[in-house]
Amino acid sequence: MKTKYSERLSTLKRGIAAAAIGIAAGLVPAGAAFADYDDALNAYASQKFENAVDLWVRYAVAGDVKSKQALGDVYAGKSLEAGPEYTGMLTNPSETGVIPQDDIEALAWYVLAANHDFDSYNQSPTFRDVNAKFVAQEQIPILKKRMTDNDVYQSQLRVVEILSAESEFDLYRLGMMFQTGSGLPKDNIEALKYFELAKGRNRNSNAPASEAAKYLITLMNARDVDTAQELAANWEPPLPEALKNRTPRQEALEMELARLRSIQLADAIGNIEEEFSNNEDLLQSSLAALGFYRGAIDGKMGPETRTSVRNFQYSLYEKDRDMTEEEKRNKMTGTLSPEQKVQLVQLAADREHPQSQYVYGIMYTRGIGVAKNGEKAVYWLKKSANYGYSLSHYALGVAFRDGIYGEDPVEPNVSEATFHFGQAYALGHQQAQEELIKLRYDAVPATNIRGSQEN
Repeated sequence: MKTKYSERLSTLKRGIAAAAIGIAAGLVPAGAAFADYDDALNAYASQKFENAVDLWVRYAVAGDVKSKQALGDVYAGKSLEAGPEYTGMLTNPSETGVIPQDDIEALAWYVLAANHDFDSYNQSPTFRDVNAKFVAQEQIPILKKRMTDNDVYQSQLRVVEILSAESEFDLYRLGMMFQTGSGLPKDNIEALKYFELAKGRNRNSNAPASEAAKYLITLMNARDVDTAQELAANWEPPLPEALKNRTPRQEALEMELARLRSIQLADAIGNIEEEFSNNEDLLQSSLAALGFYRGAIDGKMGPETRTSVRNFQYSLYEKDRDMTEEEKRNKMTGTLSPEQKVQLVQLAADREHPQSQYVYGIMYTRGIGVAKNGEKAVYWLKKSANYGYSLSHYALGVAFRDGIYGEDPVEPNVSEATFHFGQAYALGHQQAQEELIKLRYDAVPATNIRGSQEN
């Protein structure tokens, strides 16, 4: 029977995906949906349980709060209230043989009902609408008491999945839920990601999303803004249920691809680390910038450095509600993976650590651990150069001499290159002098913000 329930649940969820496609394509008129909640109730009373759930899903994604609350009830196994127009008793969801109890699904729909915004939908709520929202708010703490923390987290992912399959309006609502912490954990990075997605559709016609994104950026640091915008750029809508399962062969290929990418990333980071053979140790100084290391910067991987690495590793997973404490401790190996090195550099760069800012800029220049991006490379290299860091001035000289191509490209600029090579040489970078000589005799004269190059 458990297997039968699982199969039926998959069928119902595929119905949700199909309903979402129908709504997005305009197949279900939103105005009519609000009035037809009782159609689903009639189907349920007539023992047509799958039809009832399918209808409620259609009306829920179209903006009917009563349907959202009804879905919460049926998946929670709670008896439905038929209303005065029904004299008979409705079958309890758990007794239908069709709708298995699924607290994760129930909580997701309750959260959507409890946080329903009538103003955003331009709705004038009836008593039944307001009552549906109130009932959902009451049921959330009751349901959570019998759920594990991981189940609650999975339900939050389900809320994201439901809304992110919809229109730019729903993406905007998802951003608002993350920004305000209403029904989802407060998370400005996720909020900005969905605002960017909402405004990015239909040629920025979503004015509320554009304004929300603009305001939120003023409250966030540069690294978090970069992260959110990069997540938005790489985002893909959730797959329908039928397409989610991968074959063993696909999983094996993906694992092998991930392994090869990790090896390439390790080699690329290793090349960067070699540049610091005559400078302070990158690992220790970055850990020190984040407050994890207080010892001498000597490049030695002693017990104190190992402990600092373990503490940093734990901090990366500390707030992951999908992991047990034992799993988090198992991540504290004392040796950073290539991906963790990228995270270390990102965090230290944001803490105004010049060396990490330089490395982060180089990563954007070469596409190491992040997407190659000219503007972001120059941004981080200039932040580091402002501290008088000679390697950053030299890297900027190279960047403006050759250009950086990829996302947001930076075109060659002789005067900028000359300026930064000059600064690097003045700060003791010997190779910068050779580049200055080459620029003087080999470069094409150009006029730009730093003035005209002499012939």
